[in-house]
Amino acid sequence: MAPLNEWSTIVVCLCLWQVASGIPVRLTSKHTYPNNQSNAGSVEVLYNGTWGAICDDYWGIIDARVVCRELGFTDALSAPCCSAFGYNETKPIWLDDVRCQGNETNISQCDSNGWGNHDCGWQSHANVVCRPNNFTKGFKFRLAGGLVPYAGRVEVLYGGVWGDVDNYGWDLNAGHVMCRSLDYPAGALTTVTHSPGIFPGTPSSVKWMDNIRCLGNESSLADCQFDIETRMVSSGFNGGVVCNTGNNTVYQFRLAHNDNTLLSYAGRVEIQVAGVWGSINSIQWNLAAANVTCRQLGYRAGAEMAILGATVVFKLRASGNEWIPNIRCSGFENSLNECNYSIEFGRSYDDAGVVCSTNHSDTKYRLAGGTNFSGRVEINNAGVWGTVHNAGWDIKAAKVLCTSLGFKGVSHVIKFAAGPFGPGFGPLWLRDLKCEGNESSLWKCRHALVVQDSFSHDYDAGVVCETNSKQTALENMKIRLDGSYFGRVEVWYSGVWGTISGDNFTKQDGDVICRQLGFPYSIEALGYGAFGPGTGPVWLSKMSCAGIEKTISSCPIGGLSSVYPTHVNDAAVICKTSKTVDNDFSLRLVGGNTSGRLEVQYKGIWGSIVHVKRDQLSRFGHVVCRQLGFLGVLTTLWNAASIYGSGNGPVWMTHVRCLGNESNIGECYFEKNYHGAYPEVGVLCNQTRLPRITTSSPTSRTTSKGTTAQVQIEHSTDGQSGINWFITVGLPVLFGLLVCLIILVCYVRVYREKRGMYDTNNEFIRMDDVTGYTENSDLSYSFRNLALENGDDRWTVKGLPDERDWWEIPRGCVLLDVDISSNNRTVIYNGRLKNDGGIIRDCMVKTVRDPNYSSYSANLKNELMTVSRLDKHPNILSLIGACTFRGPLQLVFERPQNGNLLRYLQSHQTTVDSNANRCENKRCSLPKAERLRIAMDVGIGMRWLADQKCVHGNLAARNLYLGKNGTVKIASIGTPRDSKVTKDDVCLRWMAPESIKNMNFSTKSDVWSYGTLVWEIETGGSVPYSDIKPFEIVDKLKTGYKLHQPLNCSDDLYALLSNCRHDNPNKRLDFTEICGTLEILINKETAC
Repeated sequence: MAPLNEWSTIVVCLCLWQVASGIPVRLTSKHTYPNNQSNAGSVEVLYNGTWGAICDDYWGIIDARVVCRELGFTDALSAPCCSAFGYNETKPIWLDDVRCQGNETNISQCDSNGWGNHDCGWQSHANVVCRPNNFTKGFKFRLAGGLVPYAGRVEVLYGGVWGDVDNYGWDLNAGHVMCRSLDYPAGALTTVTHSPGIFPGTPSSVKWMDNIRCLGNESSLADCQFDIETRMVSSGFNGGVVCNTGNNTVYQFRLAHNDNTLLSYAGRVEIQVAGVWGSINSIQWNLAAANVTCRQLGYRAGAEMAILGATVVFKLRASGNEWIPNIRCSGFENSLNECNYSIEFGRSYDDAGVVCSTNHSDTKYRLAGGTNFSGRVEINNAGVWGTVHNAGWDIKAAKVLCTSLGFKGVSHVIKFAAGPFGPGFGPLWLRDLKCEGNESSLWKCRHALVVQDSFSHDYDAGVVCETNSKQTALENMKIRLDGSYFGRVEVWYSGVWGTISGDNFTKQDGDVICRQLGFPYSIEALGYGAFGPGTGPVWLSKMSCAGIEKTISSCPIGGLSSVYPTHVNDAAVICKTSKTVDNDFSLRLVGGNTSGRLEVQYKGIWGSIVHVKRDQLSRFGHVVCRQLGFLGVLTTLWNAASIYGSGNGPVWMTHVRCLGNESNIGECYFEKNYHGAYPEVGVLCNQTRLPRITTSSPTSRTTSKGTTAQVQIEHSTDGQSGINWFITVGLPVLFGLLVCLIILVCYVRVYREKRGMYDTNNEFIRMDDVTGYTENSDLSYSFRNLALENGDDRWTVKGLPDERDWWEIPRGCVLLDVDISSNNRTVIYNGRLKNDGGIIRDCMVKTVRDPNYSSYSANLKNELMTVSRLDKHPNILSLIGACTFRGPLQLVFERPQNGNLLRYLQSHQTTVDSNANRCENKRCSLPKAERLRIAMDVGIGMRWLADQKCVHGNLAARNLYLGKNGTVKIASIGTPRDSKVTKDDVCLRWMAPESIKNMNFSTKSDVWSYGTLVWEIETGGSVPYSDIKPFEIVDKLKTGYKLHQPLNCSDDLYALLSNCRHDNPNKRLDFTEICGTLEILINKETAC
């Protein structure tokens, strides 16, 4: 913005000189007002002979009244913030944090930080609009910024100053009133809620009308209900309108395209309304509408394709304006004007487009990501490169492609080209192909005629074309193992390394592979992905070797595999070498002498044991520890890798089940399946060793990763030694077991009595007793068996002994499973819910950690009272009910399908500098579009809560969950107003300064927490201010301490984050502005 002396505007100074402590005050502005009025502007004070500004921190209508009276006016109408009337960078800021009582005669008498002490920028000057001496209470209205006289931004003249109408509450009823007051009897054609973007020009400095509410039959907007805004400036979210003149309902249409990449026959379909070009939503866009469009534009053959999401498909700059939300055509119309549609302004970017049919084709084909004869199939249509979907991709379609590229035929059809050749980019131009095999190009095959922007390149088609060279001949396949004499089998074909499918993989196949690699034969052929997943394509499947062949090319092969390369079933072998193999099922611990991750030796190779069921852990642990020479197990570790690190060998045993009396792990039942996603198990053994057990030291054949125990129990023939052993060892053990049994019986009795007070049927409820489980995805499932009794207007539950609220669930219907989250106040369980019919559904149960702490229960009750009054919303975790009688309070929620957001973010956290662990080195590896989507989901939910006048009070990633399709759901709603936050409370890191100091929670404090949440998302779930103690945060913030900009966070998003975390609550964004900004960022990202 230009300095004041360059504005060429009138600067009017009204100075009231005070005799004693008073200081001169004046108003300056970049605007010229009607009738040369000078009652509005930026407030400046004279100090030490220099005029300077006042910062707008804490600036309000009371402060403005002091200034206006000092200037000779009777009152103030508004106290705008944010340099609404301009600023001059060359002038100092003299005052900050001005707080007037209202009875002062001079601004210098008000409390402030003192002369020259401030923390403001040049866009934070205080402003006033004083009530003029000739003031008459009334309003005038006009349209500004439009390209035609009947459309524009609505402006209001009040107190001699033109201002805007806020878009909150601005609807078609208000638009009708505005247009009829301007002599357009037909009313409004449509309203616009982001008018500066569509109606340019210099916006007003202030915002006069907010939350406007019209019935539609008023004669003027002044007759509607509304609020007078005394603080806000023009923010860009203002009301606008396009009036219906009666003859402006025939519109022009065009195709918008980028001349550098597109041809004239393809692009985004746009319509011109009120001189402004905008798009058509593609929600009902189809080939019939596309045909009408192309014929209207002169392409008599109609459309070749209808495009959904044309901005993304054609890589265009986003239009930002949408005029038609839906359109329906029969296909026989001559113009889109004849189709069924309505004009309604919107901001959706899911816009319609077409590719019109022409007499010539500019379509090009190529293979990408591989060699000149193999790769991912890509097509250039209308100047844009895209890919082919594998739906319908078969040998006939591949033959058409290869022959059109000059090859003699097809060597291999690749259904999923993303594996060997990488994912593609751009639109999926062709899908649902149906080729005969003799077409001249893929475009001549039958295919889907609608292309949409929501495409996944996991399903890109690929091909290996047949050439005259030997590179595509099966006899030239090369093989290797990822280990020296054992490991996953990998195959080189067509210039790319891949794997072999383990389906029907036999020892005979393994013998041939080992023989081709120089070994005599195979010890073991493994077809279940034992050595982990490989990369690239799965080249071979259904091998049928006799075992006597020298190379795999001599074996009958079912074919080159075209299945999806998940690699969970990659084949592996162990070849015979001169190395002596130890006995199978020897055990060792990695990580310690008596505890660690468990490894088992099989065929001379150490590997892992995974996926021991939880109810089998104890018996499994006893067998393992006794085999290792210990008396028994203390704890079996279901996920030992999290403590002792993961192994790098194969997975030898899965689904292990032991009776508990086995002497060797090999005697237990186990399976061989690929379960790389399951954790590796471990044990913590009793340090007491079994009598007369010798433990051999690791030999040269034992790696140094752990301790190998060879168990040798000597059976004594001396009867006396057996008696001595029984007296010294046996009797104490039996006595200890007896004491433990007595303690266990007493504990069970006490626990049952205590639980009996809580359960309606006085019975234990265990997850093991749950049978007949059926999946129920209906989130509206309820336990309400309600009826109105005796005409009473209160709802009651039949079958319960006394009246309950609607949410009451019998405690016996709530079944608790494992706890999934906890803190020092509450515990959250996975649970099941059972109704009278025995139908069971998943749920999530929240209860207090210790019911004896009344404040904990009070907070949970406050949450119940809050969420029970809320309607359902897709971004709010739905309350199913609660258990409030005969036991601790339990809140029952829907179970989010994809877990907690914080854990999701942390699972995608990466560290740029592995030698550092500071937050500055953390980033989130999720795509930017996904991170913005998460932020938008939360913003939409919080905007809805704000509309319900509901304050969250504890917004953080730990209190957010991911539902179906990753939809973010907000939980833990309800401010803990009756609790005190301790100085070490982790919640302080997300709380606004006013909340920490005064327990003052509001929507503005939620906005602060939202800004912190955005930082969490961008850093992959890092802890804010991790290098500062919680109770020091407020003092740090006073010094100007800010959260750093995350590594992959854009400047625009960081600006949003910072605007949410302004020290002054009144200067923070609201959730409507947040969602609007995020929508723009998402559209920019989508357009890229």
